[in-house]
Amino acid sequence: MKKCLIFCLIFFVLTLFNIQIHDVQANEYDFKEEIQSDIKTQLLFGDFREAVMELKRITVSNAFSPEEKLAILEKNFLICKNAAKYREAGEVLELAYLIAPAKEEILEQVHDKLTTFYAGIKNWDKCVNSHFYYLQNVKVDEEKKKVVFFEIVQAYQQMRQYEKAKLVLGELLLLCKTDADFAYVYFYQARGSFNKNEYEKAIKLYEKALSFEALPDKETGTALYQTGFCHEILGEKKNALQYYEKALPLYGNGQVVKKRMERLQASGNKSGI
Repeated sequence: MKKCLIFCLIFFVLTLFNIQIHDVQANEYDFKEEIQSDIKTQLLFGDFREAVMELKRITVSNAFSPEEKLAILEKNFLICKNAAKYREAGEVLELAYLIAPAKEEILEQVHDKLTTFYAGIKNWDKCVNSHFYYLQNVKVDEEKKKVVFFEIVQAYQQMRQYEKAKLVLGELLLLCKTDADFAYVYFYQARGSFNKNEYEKAIKLYEKALSFEALPDKETGTALYQTGFCHEILGEKKNALQYYEKALPLYGNGQVVKKRMERLQASGNKSGI
């Protein structure tokens, strides 16, 4: 009799426990459906700020797996982006950083998408911040670090923060192994000097970059054209013409090069050069 009572008691406890688990799972499912429905409604009526707040609740909730959270954020990021709500789009994708520590591969995905997005809308400051957050939180090999550093340099130069770009280029120089690596470092150093109107310095750095013969056509064309421009500004017309001629088939805007060449040739004829 006593054994029977013990068995009945155990059975009752297990049944009650299963019912509670089922209720928890049901409530969790209801929460997941409800919050996603709320977000959908908010976005439909253009309430993007409230949608961002609800998405933040999802990122800190235990009801969703890291993969589910990322999928939801990416989906709503695209909705905001396509609606030209770029501020909210960035905030939505940045929320993924809250789940990233649980999965390093998630941080990798978030970094790539976020920096591409910010570069696309020319929000260079956010782009740089995303790059540095990534470098501080993920162990990357030297090749990946070089790629990220070069992108940081480009962003700094877009913001005209040439001294900061110069510091990063100094770090990059220590990582250089191939001719292409060195060529790119000198190319960006030259571009920084060119944009600061340091023409003589720019010429030397561009010539150094070109000496490796490792730059793609686009960068080679830019280096040749801007070297020619520097010579022209310095009054060295013959040198300018030589570089413009080399740049003509490679530089993106050939008409600009042609006009400069024609002007120099015309002035040369008048002066008897």
